[in-house]
Amino acid sequence: MAAVDLWFNQIHNQAIEKINEKLQLEYLLLLFKSKDEYIERLFKEDSIESTSAAKSFKELIILTMKLLCEYKKEQVIDFVKKKYLPVQEVLEICKVYNANMTVAYLYKRIGEYTKAFDIYVPILKDYAEQFFNSTTTQVITDYKTVYEKTLKLCKMNTLVSNDNQLWFTMLKHLYEVFREITKRKQDENYLSNTLISQASILINDCIRKLLHSMLDCVSLESIIEEMTTNYEDSQLADFNQIFEPIINIYFHQSKLLETVRKIVRCVTKKSIDNIIKCKTKGTTVSNSFCAECRYNINTENYYMFPCGHLFHKQCIESTKRCSMCYKASGSITCK
Repeated sequence: MAAVDLWFNQIHNQAIEKINEKLQLEYLLLLFKSKDEYIERLFKEDSIESTSAAKSFKELIILTMKLLCEYKKEQVIDFVKKKYLPVQEVLEICKVYNANMTVAYLYKRIGEYTKAFDIYVPILKDYAEQFFNSTTTQVITDYKTVYEKTLKLCKMNTLVSNDNQLWFTMLKHLYEVFREITKRKQDENYLSNTLISQASILINDCIRKLLHSMLDCVSLESIIEEMTTNYEDSQLADFNQIFEPIINIYFHQSKLLETVRKIVRCVTKKSIDNIIKCKTKGTTVSNSFCAECRYNINTENYYMFPCGHLFHKQCIESTKRCSMCYKASGSITCK
């Protein structure tokens, strides 16, 4: 009852001291669930009272993280998504407890994409090893989940740093898994292995997605240079079946883009020509009236040019240009 009374009095630090660690964790999870919006607002305020309260909650957050890593590691990744989390302190706790997926998430959250990538790749390698000795297809799902996270990191890193190395590291990893799967499939012991077959489909799909994404972020010349420099001809032959259709799509898109550019240039030129013609062409005016007296200004048709020169219809040589300005300079000068 003492713990309950302290709960209602908001003295959480004293309340958790009266119960064991597992109950502390349950208490804290319930606290953050019920007070989430209040705590978030608290961390945004600048008053002395809010600063003091925020400091107390920060201590509770750190304690919660330690208890989660100790007793409920699977819930850590959800807890660290809170906006008011003290990221650096929590990051150090996760490192101590080897909560690698959470560490990678936190690195991504603070913009350290390369560090997050360096954590995900070994995880992918561990999952790839399980393709050959696991009895469950869950590893296929797990690999795909981490792969998608890694692919996003490659894109984000390119946007902020123009560094292509993550793409090439990922390509190398996928190729090594691809080669190992191809080798195992030739072994009679693996001919009927369903997991190997599913892994083969997965890795082929991953390579295809990677190359498609690379072409959006990395120049084709850089990709070709990487592959011809770091892969032997026999290795490039392995990629041919996957890479060739993607290259064809790339060239088709490039050709389509160039065609669109030509059309735009042509339409733009015609529009400019029409503007010039309209600007220099004389206009006919008939039955014009004075705005004041409403009498006809001139009952005969005449042409007026932008330069201000007026011509009777029967006196003008061409309605496309002012003959007076043209004779004076040898070119059209009226504007």
